[in-house]
Amino acid sequence: MTTSKEPTLIAGSGPCAERVAEQLTAVGTRLLVVTADSSFPVNVNEREDGGHSLIEILTNTAIHGCRQTAEEFRLNLISGGNKFTRTVSSIIVAAPERREANFALYGLRPSERVIPLSRMTQQADAIIDELSKTFETRTVVFLTGLFNESNPVIAADVMQTARRLQTHSRQNGKPIQTYIFTKNLKVAADGLEKLYRETKQAGTVYIKLTDMDPEIVQKDEGVNIAFTDEITGLPFRLSPDITVVDETILPPERSNDLAAVLGLDQDEDGFAQADNVHRLPVFTNRNGIFIAGPSRGILAPNDRIEDAANASLAAMEWMSAETAPTDDKASIDKGACVRCLTCYRFCPYQAICLDVYPAVMPEACERCGICAAECPQHAIDIHGLGQQQMTNRIGSPAADLSSESFIPFIVAFCCSRSGSQAARLATLLGKDHPEGLKIVEVPCAGSLSYEHLFSGFRQGADGVIVFTCHEGNCHSQRGNTLAHSRIEHLKERLLRIGYDAERLEIQTLASNMGVEFATVIRRFTQIIMGLGPTPLI
Repeated sequence: MTTSKEPTLIAGSGPCAERVAEQLTAVGTRLLVVTADSSFPVNVNEREDGGHSLIEILTNTAIHGCRQTAEEFRLNLISGGNKFTRTVSSIIVAAPERREANFALYGLRPSERVIPLSRMTQQADAIIDELSKTFETRTVVFLTGLFNESNPVIAADVMQTARRLQTHSRQNGKPIQTYIFTKNLKVAADGLEKLYRETKQAGTVYIKLTDMDPEIVQKDEGVNIAFTDEITGLPFRLSPDITVVDETILPPERSNDLAAVLGLDQDEDGFAQADNVHRLPVFTNRNGIFIAGPSRGILAPNDRIEDAANASLAAMEWMSAETAPTDDKASIDKGACVRCLTCYRFCPYQAICLDVYPAVMPEACERCGICAAECPQHAIDIHGLGQQQMTNRIGSPAADLSSESFIPFIVAFCCSRSGSQAARLATLLGKDHPEGLKIVEVPCAGSLSYEHLFSGFRQGADGVIVFTCHEGNCHSQRGNTLAHSRIEHLKERLLRIGYDAERLEIQTLASNMGVEFATVIRRFTQIIMGLGPTPLI
């Protein structure tokens, strides 16, 4: 069992972080909260003296260093120029989102009558009450998704606020007319179609402009919007009292810095969770570090609540899990290591720590084998992936194969999470494998070095094929792309020595693609049949 008595770290603030704190303290988990904000609301298990029995809160504090040990993370923190350290057992990143109003996109500038969506959402009643002192009938226009791709979270905020204004109008007898100008309103999330109908029933007018952009001009007295109705073809002009501009949801403040410090893979938008199905919902590329809410992507409020629960459960499971056996994890031979740090740079799980020599942290190692495949000195060993072990697993062509007819000996290296499962599924579906097929399961296609691939041919294989995950689906993030790179390089080398490069192939598969596995193997076998026996023996 995990023996660390250290608290769990919550990095960030906001509703999601507060929800995580609420759930973990409810089951007696000690917490360390680190936030760059000036406060962190706490309303559970408070002491009479205003403190908290389970939570230590460090505000105006940043994390500028993190080192994982056997069962803990040692953090370097800085606050007000003071540097200090803390130790935690696990980490949950749950920082609030950042929003940027799209004024420039619409050629507008902020003013009392041109405001961002967040302000209208938070201060709608006060804004409308102030308007009622000047205008008898108030007109509010929402601009969303006209010149950029919208998303369901922003669409929900726009529609909910418009509905709220229409409800305010009915209840207070102060006429309000809301318009939503849009091109592609995203209503694919749960409940948004219903919300769309409710806003229309409440009186909101939707103006959808798919072919022609409106002309938006801002003057001192307000905004003029000229557009052509796409149904009637008639021109219209509107001068709203308030123009509400939509926003772009961005990763939290200092998200890049935190991801770099914690060693987290990011997606293309900068959120600190890679676009990888194996990371969903709250996992990262690092064992013991979890991520929730806006820190990992654009999520609706209900999804953030679910994230808080999932992150809390994941952290509790991590702290209570039995320590995994370490004899099958990577190990580095210090006598052969030249400290080139290739393993440190390539490890997708940040499982290499640096001391005098690089060393593997077994708790963080996922046994993907990428470090061993990339090590130029062959100084890294993983049980089952050594050169001789791999040769033994490949074996030789079956002795009972007829010498009168050519039956290709094909070695298929299969990723344990995709190719090997697809192969088993093919068998269950009644798809017969070729007689000369030898399936060799590997933890990740990224573990296949050039030596491993050559070993197949040295053992007499007429063809070698590698099955790996689809791009973006690799548990090791880039093990599949590394495998593709090695295969392409090796094919070029085979061509240079006059060997048939078609005898070496790589194919992406998902674990549920049993039929496709059988089809690819049959097609590859036909290619090898056409080439004939390997000339290497």
